[in-house]
Amino acid sequence: MPEQIARTKYQAILDTQYGATYHRFCRRFYRHVSKIFAFIVLMGGTAAVGGFMASSAGFGTFAALLMAVTTVMDQLLSPAVRSEQHKFHSRKFSDLDAQAESLSFEELEIRLKYLQSRGPDDGPQPIRWIAYNDTVTSKGHTDLKEPETKTQRIFRVLC
Repeated sequence: MPEQIARTKYQAILDTQYGATYHRFCRRFYRHVSKIFAFIVLMGGTAAVGGFMASSAGFGTFAALLMAVTTVMDQLLSPAVRSEQHKFHSRKFSDLDAQAESLSFEELEIRLKYLQSRGPDDGPQPIRWIAYNDTVTSKGHTDLKEPETKTQRIFRVLC
């Protein structure tokens, strides 16, 4: 039977900070995706009108198709809504982190588990590692930091 290592209050506090960081990064990511979609639709509409005015059916058709695909993706992914959900949960984790020192370990664990079970968990996997690295680095645990992959570095730019 494997031996279980007792969890500490410090680890629970790190988890609250990780939760706040993770949701903050997801909020930024989805906000940027929403802005990118809006930009594509705006530029696509402008290009479609320009193609129509210049009698370039191929260019206008491509721009209209790009707008349609982007609009569908925006409706399916709802990045603006997801951004707001993550913003809300980032605040909840930050509030818990602010109270953490004054709470008993048991109370902190109960509140932490509650928040973890209620929040959106739809952030891309690379954001989890970015949030982990930032959390451990902010607490001076650079030895726990994982090397970032190219994908994670790209996501960091979007966060």
